[in-house]
Amino acid sequence: MGRIIYVSPRNTEPSGGIRTMYRHVQLLCRNGFDAYICHAVDGFRPKWFSGDVPFIYRSELITPNRLKLFPDDHIVVFEMGHKIIAFFNQYRGATRHLFCQNHFFMFDALDGLGVKTWQECGVTRAFASSRVIADTVKGTFSFPEVPVIPYAVDPGLFSPGPKTMQIAYMPRKRVRDVPYIRRCFALSHPAFADVPWVEIDGQSEDRVAATLGQSAIFLSLGRREGFGLPPLEAMASGCLVVGFTGIGGRDYADQHNGMWCEEDDLWGAALRLADAVDGINRGSAECTATIEAGKATAARYTLAAMEQALVAYWRAALASAGG
Repeated sequence: MGRIIYVSPRNTEPSGGIRTMYRHVQLLCRNGFDAYICHAVDGFRPKWFSGDVPFIYRSELITPNRLKLFPDDHIVVFEMGHKIIAFFNQYRGATRHLFCQNHFFMFDALDGLGVKTWQECGVTRAFASSRVIADTVKGTFSFPEVPVIPYAVDPGLFSPGPKTMQIAYMPRKRVRDVPYIRRCFALSHPAFADVPWVEIDGQSEDRVAATLGQSAIFLSLGRREGFGLPPLEAMASGCLVVGFTGIGGRDYADQHNGMWCEEDDLWGAALRLADAVDGINRGSAECTATIEAGKATAARYTLAAMEQALVAYWRAALASAGG
């Protein structure tokens, strides 16, 4: 059986995409696959979540004459990081897979490498983390198929706790929009001006889960998302989710499980926030139903479903490659 090597960015800031790569490798190892995470920098590993995986660092693959790779190896690359892709392309024998977690970035590495398609990089297979991404990648690059390996929300980590009337939010994708929304919210509804806003930024997975568990409302600030995992984690935590799908969130967002706004409708987001605060304070049946629908939506994204799709993909990939 060939090795499966997931090439991962070395972001020090929390990233659902990196967490998902690690989870894939953990699940693959549990199912008997020879799987690894590969980082370019020796000894690097994220500190904001727990979970051990086998590592291969770039330096371990370097030999005087060629990379220490073999024909039955499988290299999983991501949408960006053209330098690390160029490094692996020094050896052309292994099978290459694109794991796309954000279709808005799917040209980034190609531009850095000066090519038009992933096939020109030696990538022969692709898989994605949502149907929105898979449809875009398949339609653009004409892969025969782009299977979806869904995200998972850990109910042991993300679950409702005693709620406080506060608005949790992650500002990273809309840093400049947050002050605008807050001012519209406070000035148009002065009775709610003292509602606390709790920023979630650069925190550990455990701390994020604790904040969501105690927050009544989550303001979704997604933009140009491949999927948008935080709103789903907020749903699992019993938050009333208000805000933007970021396009990728259309995979799970509907009129029942959140108070969604048109993209970039910042004034609308402020009004929906006020509706959410008012509804929760009054104990409205509509808000309660939306929260319950959110919980039910998040409950569909199980570790078991991720594991089943992941194992099926890799069994088929290794069989077709003779691995």
